[in-house]
Amino acid sequence: MQRLASIRFDRVLGEHERAGVTHTLSSAGAAVGPWRTPAGTGRSYALVRFAEAATDAAAPEALDGLQAFDCVVREPAAALLEIVPSHRERVRALGDALGGEARPAGILDCFATNESVLLEFDDRITPLSLIVDLVDIELQAAPGRRIVPLFGLSDVALAAFTADLLSEPQLDASRLIETYSEPLLAALEG
Repeated sequence: MQRLASIRFDRVLGEHERAGVTHTLSSAGAAVGPWRTPAGTGRSYALVRFAEAATDAAAPEALDGLQAFDCVVREPAAALLEIVPSHRERVRALGDALGGEARPAGILDCFATNESVLLEFDDRITPLSLIVDLVDIELQAAPGRRIVPLFGLSDVALAAFTADLLSEPQLDASRLIETYSEPLLAALEG
């Protein structure tokens, strides 16, 4: 299983800083990217993929090397969603519901802009289906939203979401054909 980490910078990184982060992590066999800078947040995010051959010691050591960049590192990677309500006036209430004191335990960070809410969460603790349910409950008076995963979601998270949505508890990542076909297709293309 591939090791993943996510990095959050509470500022927008320029090309030179991104190159420095990439250089620091590449020595441990890590690939950095994609990079995301959601509009209006003043933040930069990156996904870090450690090579299968990376030793257990190399990954934490490489991530520790990022302290000079003043960032928040999460391993395993946090799920990152941008939630855009159809009605802008609902952003603040949505941010309060997802980031306030009564937030679910798996929510790691919630940042509201004028247009959207940026949510970092641990999908092992708080499932995606709970997040979507909370968003829809909060927006019930003014429905409509767009939810965009900024790094994509794992097969496990997607299967769990689908299982909840379909009320099919037996559905898991092992039953998703994409789990098996995507690596095969990538090998054929490469």
